[in-house]
Amino acid sequence: MQRGDFLSSIAAAAYGEATAFTQIYRANSRAIGPNPALIRAGMSLRIPCLDGDLVPSTASTETVGRGATVEALPSPAESRPIRVLAATDWGPFTNEEQDQGGMLTDIINVALEQADGDPDYQIDFVNDWNAHLQPLISDHAYDFSIG
Repeated sequence: MQRGDFLSSIAAAAYGEATAFTQIYRANSRAIGPNPALIRAGMSLRIPCLDGDLVPSTASTETVGRGATVEALPSPAESRPIRVLAATDWGPFTNEEQDQGGMLTDIINVALEQADGDPDYQIDFVNDWNAHLQPLISDHAYDFSIG
């Protein structure tokens, strides 16, 4: 690993698909930690299946059941600031180098500044698009992603 590497770029080089970064993350999650976007230069990563040894899938073909929600989650305004996730490389829509972070970021800023109740919010830029699912889904760190 060297400075500027992302799991998605490593996956693209290893597997030919940037979206395969999850395979690398799963194999190295203990070393990487909870956020796949935070890898460090000099880390040694295990790249699964490059040696040709494929493990048979244990995925079930059964239908996923649906369950009822037992309690409603508090709205963001009640519990914490609204968190927005963006990335810099989709100019003019999102780009932290542009005024106001790009057009979509500016629209969100104006909308939330004008919203009833004056909600607290912040917009963060994570510049590896393939790393957005982790904080959005698993960590519940963000309310939505733009871009």
